[in-house]
Amino acid sequence: MLENLRNSPLKLYLTPNVVDMKKLFLSICLLISSFIASAQTTIYAKPVVDERMELMGIIARYVGLSYYTDDYLTTYCKEIDKHFAKYKNHPIIKMSERLVPFGVSFDAIADFAILLEIKNNKIVLNDQVNIQSLDDRWPRDSVSKYLVLLNDFYRKTKFRKFFEKTSIFRQAAEESFQKEIVNVIDFDWFGKFFRYQPQHKFRIIISLLTGNYGISMTYKDGSEEYYAIMECRQEDENNLPMFRANSFLGTETMLIHEICHSFCDEPIDTYLDQLMPQATVLYELNREELLKHYCGTPRSLLGELFVRAAVFQYEKDHNVFEVFNVRGNIREGYLGLYQLLDCFEKYVNDTGYKKLTDFMPQIISYLNSFDFKKIYREDIPEIKYANIENGSDNVDCNLDSIVLYFNTEMYKYDKTTLDIRSTPGLELVQAGVYTNKVTGKKQVIGKDKWSEDGKEWTFYFKKLQPDTQYEIRFGAWSFTDKKDKYILKDDYILKFKTKK
Repeated sequence: MLENLRNSPLKLYLTPNVVDMKKLFLSICLLISSFIASAQTTIYAKPVVDERMELMGIIARYVGLSYYTDDYLTTYCKEIDKHFAKYKNHPIIKMSERLVPFGVSFDAIADFAILLEIKNNKIVLNDQVNIQSLDDRWPRDSVSKYLVLLNDFYRKTKFRKFFEKTSIFRQAAEESFQKEIVNVIDFDWFGKFFRYQPQHKFRIIISLLTGNYGISMTYKDGSEEYYAIMECRQEDENNLPMFRANSFLGTETMLIHEICHSFCDEPIDTYLDQLMPQATVLYELNREELLKHYCGTPRSLLGELFVRAAVFQYEKDHNVFEVFNVRGNIREGYLGLYQLLDCFEKYVNDTGYKKLTDFMPQIISYLNSFDFKKIYREDIPEIKYANIENGSDNVDCNLDSIVLYFNTEMYKYDKTTLDIRSTPGLELVQAGVYTNKVTGKKQVIGKDKWSEDGKEWTFYFKKLQPDTQYEIRFGAWSFTDKKDKYILKDDYILKFKTKK
């Protein structure tokens, strides 16, 4: 803001002998107020339940799409079924079903919704929007026919009447979101950290039917709008939608995540060519895992890496950071987060850079100094094998221990047995008792032993059952490398059968 003031018309007034000081004070106040108002408008518009999103969500519900059929808001969903169930075989439902194999599901539904306008009981595409910004999963030759059927569904079901009739649900969701989520987020932080305000608008849509999505829309003049589609999963005592700050659902963290997307695009796209070689390496190392989380390209990986690191920086700056969340994100495929966080720490402590984009050459240089293939191969732990061959069908039932062998030196955690899941169950040799501080539930800590070099772990149990098929799952979260930075790449499953 100070930089903006230096370069603003305000400098014309800085001659006290010429101007009236009261006018000067008023001008300063008005100018600062305009900067604040501009920043707040840029970051987000008032969160709303959007008629377009609810319309597309109800259609997706009757198609049977995952995330649109979870019925977290049971009372609202009963109202939907009471009104729309008789239209579940409408042609728009049938056409939507035929589009699913093309990928028209999940966020593609929301992506179409934001391109629509509803005027005078008619649904049209916003003529100011660039149709090319519609998700590629939508076959372009299907759009015009889809709109015809969508209008027919909208009119025959008297959708507007339903939307107005259920306003109590919308109002409750909007008021709760504002109070519990928006009011606890430090919106000033975004400008302080990124040191600029993006030119595009940011909008929040509360969805009463679907999950959380981040999508964007481009207008014909090149301007953009970013959207956070925020799900609601809880009802209050009156069976109305509600949100709760600091809940296990982490709604405010998800919103911070989506807002960060709108800030991170500029620095990434400005230096995309220089970022792509390392991004491609990172993507190929974790392609299968990333695809599970709908991260389908090296560019989308860059977006997620920067945004997730920014969210962690927000948490650091507000003293709520937990390093185990970084470990979990890396397990999901986002290797490189520790390195980005190192960069962000240097950037935060160096006020010489006007904005994050200007610091990007330093980030690129630092990321390029790492051999991520080597880190993935040697530093991220994995269980290479056990003393029982996986799939064996002649294991001695008198065996009283299992040994796991790791590719790297491990952190010698003393409660590792807590995350062993065996079918049938194993009776562990007890070394202690663990009491969950939240639930009060007690659990046996099994006797175990680490080798001196930290690459072998043994745990002990009582006699195995003869002629029995065992499946033992070792949870990834119970094993971290020596530096306590990385957890197992995945759960390890050991299957074997004992002798008769």
